[in-house]
Amino acid sequence: MKIRYMVIVGLLMALISGEVKAVDYPPQSFDITNVSKMVLPAVYPAYMASTRTNSMTNAVNDYIRITTNNQDKFYWCTVAGISSNVEPTWATSTDVVDGTTTWRYVNPRRNAITIVNNGTSKVFMSYAFAAVSGKGISLNPEGGSYSAGYSGIGVHQGEIFAISESGTNSISIHEE
Repeated sequence: MKIRYMVIVGLLMALISGEVKAVDYPPQSFDITNVSKMVLPAVYPAYMASTRTNSMTNAVNDYIRITTNNQDKFYWCTVAGISSNVEPTWATSTDVVDGTTTWRYVNPRRNAITIVNNGTSKVFMSYAFAAVSGKGISLNPEGGSYSAGYSGIGVHQGEIFAISESGTNSISIHEE
């Protein structure tokens, strides 16, 4: 318990001092259907992450921890598959293909987000749990958007899910 407390205090001090920097990600697009889908991962998923191994089977929404230069980085599985027998080069600004698995870097410090519905029907979002059509944060069709973190509005640091009211909609996400 004492070690966990020290780790949390250390992380908070690093965030406050600016040692942990957020990456300004290029906008990402997702197709959203009538099945709830995670569109943003948790910011610091240490308790959910496993260590990557060669030929490892990975499911969508799994997390892994990569340690380089004594610094942990976390990645989120966006395409299920099997890890390669050779470890890939870990990027923070583009998706990483590892065998048949695709990983996306997890922002260690989510400062702000904007999510835009580019589709023709409503999209509903939920924090931490599967999204339900007709409930939660609603994005109107053709440009409806949600922003947080820009004007003192806090940004959820956990997982964010989305679901389409009908059909398939495309949403774009900008995260800082």
